[in-house]
Amino acid sequence: MNSFNTSPTAAFGVSCAKYSFLIGSILFLAYIVSEIDFILPLGLLYVIMAAILNTIVLLVLFLSLILGKEPRLKTLLAIGLMLLNIPVVVIYLHYIN
Repeated sequence: MNSFNTSPTAAFGVSCAKYSFLIGSILFLAYIVSEIDFILPLGLLYVIMAAILNTIVLLVLFLSLILGKEPRLKTLLAIGLMLLNIPVVVIYLHYIN
Protein backbone atom coordinates (compact mmCIF):
# COMPACT_ATOMS: atom_id res chain seq x y z
CA MET A 1 0.00 0.00 0.00
CA ASN A 2 1.22 3.47 -0.88
CA SER A 3 2.19 5.38 2.26
CA PHE A 4 1.38 8.67 0.51
CA ASN A 5 -2.36 7.88 0.21
CA THR A 6 -3.28 10.41 2.88
CA SER A 7 -1.38 13.14 1.05
CA PRO A 8 -2.52 13.42 -2.59
CA THR A 9 -0.22 16.31 -3.46
CA ALA A 10 2.85 14.51 -2.09
CA ALA A 11 1.75 11.28 -3.80
CA PHE A 12 1.50 13.10 -7.12
CA GLY A 13 4.95 14.64 -6.55
CA VAL A 14 6.47 11.22 -5.84
CA SER A 15 4.82 9.74 -8.94
CA CYS A 16 5.99 12.65 -11.06
CA ALA A 17 9.57 12.26 -9.81
CA LYS A 18 9.50 8.49 -10.32
CA TYR A 19 8.14 8.59 -13.86
CA SER A 20 10.37 11.50 -14.86
CA PHE A 21 13.38 9.48 -13.73
CA LEU A 22 12.24 6.27 -15.42
CA ILE A 23 11.36 7.84 -18.77
CA GLY A 24 14.53 9.94 -18.80
CA SER A 25 16.69 6.94 -17.93
CA ILE A 26 15.06 4.82 -20.63
CA LEU A 27 15.70 7.53 -23.23
CA PHE A 28 19.28 7.95 -22.01
CA LEU A 29 20.01 4.21 -22.10
CA ALA A 30 18.34 3.84 -25.50
CA TYR A 31 20.62 6.54 -26.91
CA ILE A 32 23.75 5.11 -25.28
CA VAL A 33 23.04 1.57 -26.47
CA SER A 34 21.78 2.33 -29.97
CA GLU A 35 23.36 5.74 -30.74
CA ILE A 36 20.40 6.47 -33.03
CA ASP A 37 20.50 10.19 -33.77
CA PHE A 38 16.72 10.59 -33.48
CA ILE A 39 16.76 9.73 -29.77
CA LEU A 40 18.98 12.65 -28.77
CA PRO A 41 16.62 15.50 -29.79
CA LEU A 42 13.69 13.50 -28.44
CA GLY A 43 15.50 13.17 -25.11
CA LEU A 44 16.34 16.87 -24.99
CA LEU A 45 12.71 17.76 -25.72
CA TYR A 46 11.69 15.41 -22.92
CA VAL A 47 14.14 17.08 -20.52
CA ILE A 48 12.63 20.49 -21.29
CA MET A 49 9.04 19.26 -20.87
CA ALA A 50 9.85 17.35 -17.69
CA ALA A 51 11.66 20.38 -16.25
CA ILE A 52 8.59 22.56 -16.81
CA LEU A 53 6.19 20.00 -15.32
CA ASN A 54 8.45 19.18 -12.38
CA THR A 55 8.97 22.88 -11.62
CA ILE A 56 5.21 23.41 -11.45
CA VAL A 57 4.73 20.36 -9.23
CA LEU A 58 7.64 21.46 -7.03
CA LEU A 59 6.09 24.90 -6.58
CA VAL A 60 2.77 23.30 -5.61
CA LEU A 61 4.58 21.11 -3.09
CA PHE A 62 6.35 24.14 -1.61
CA LEU A 63 3.03 25.98 -1.34
CA SER A 64 1.49 22.94 0.32
CA LEU A 65 4.40 22.86 2.77
CA ILE A 66 4.15 26.58 3.56
CA LEU A 67 0.37 26.55 3.95
CA GLY A 68 0.51 23.39 6.06
CA LYS A 69 -2.30 21.70 4.13
CA GLU A 70 -0.63 18.29 4.12
CA PRO A 71 1.72 16.31 6.38
CA ARG A 72 5.09 18.05 6.43
CA LEU A 73 7.24 14.91 6.37
CA LYS A 74 5.50 13.44 3.32
CA THR A 75 5.66 16.75 1.50
CA LEU A 76 9.37 17.14 2.33
CA LEU A 77 10.08 13.60 1.12
CA ALA A 78 8.28 14.31 -2.15
CA ILE A 79 10.26 17.53 -2.59
CA GLY A 80 13.49 15.64 -1.87
CA LEU A 81 12.70 12.97 -4.44
CA MET A 82 11.89 15.58 -7.04
CA LEU A 83 15.14 17.44 -6.35
CA LEU A 84 17.15 14.21 -6.69
CA ASN A 85 16.32 14.19 -10.39
CA ILE A 86 18.37 17.34 -10.97
CA PRO A 87 21.84 15.77 -10.48
CA VAL A 88 20.75 12.76 -12.52
CA VAL A 89 19.89 15.02 -15.47
CA VAL A 90 23.20 16.88 -15.10
CA ILE A 91 25.14 13.59 -15.11
CA TYR A 92 23.23 12.30 -18.15
CA LEU A 93 23.78 15.53 -20.08
CA HIS A 94 27.46 15.60 -19.12
CA TYR A 95 27.91 12.00 -20.29
CA ILE A 96 26.26 12.71 -23.66
CA ASN A 97 28.48 15.74 -24.32
